[in-house]
Amino acid sequence: MKYRLRPGIRCFHRRKDFSGIVRRVEGDSVWVEDEFGFTERFDAADCLADEMDLTRRVGAYVPWQKGDKQKPKAAKRSPELDLHIEKLNPHMRNAPAHEILTYQLREARRFIRLMKRQNRRPFKIITGEGSGKLRREVIRLLREEGFRDFRDDRYGGGALTVG
Repeated sequence: MKYRLRPGIRCFHRRKDFSGIVRRVEGDSVWVEDEFGFTERFDAADCLADEMDLTRRVGAYVPWQKGDKQKPKAAKRSPELDLHIEKLNPHMRNAPAHEILTYQLREARRFIRLMKRQNRRPFKIITGEGSGKLRREVIRLLREEGFRDFRDDRYGGGALTVG
């Protein structure tokens, strides 16, 4: 079954190692934004819809119908970033603690800036409980980027909801 590329759905490029969210479709061109906020134009024929995303967001993937003009339903889930190193980069599991912390903070900074650029609220950052050092640093990053409204989330003391 063929699915139509629409804004808001995840897709992959056939030949390049590139995936992201479709932001705009015009004729045979598709503009795709990656996880870091960079946008690239591709031919629609070279982009494949993510079938796993199809099962999660049924409203965003609609079977191809000529003349179809319905807008895709927006996902209601707020974005979240899990800073546990096993989720971010399993290969760094045995790295020294300062390298892990540096990597986690770099990923947190990228995520916070992306959420700020896209004006997405609320969003969650899962820091885990641990000693609290990562949590303090993430709060510092949030304040540097101008966020003042954040609170503990349903994970106990191991996550922040920004919004």
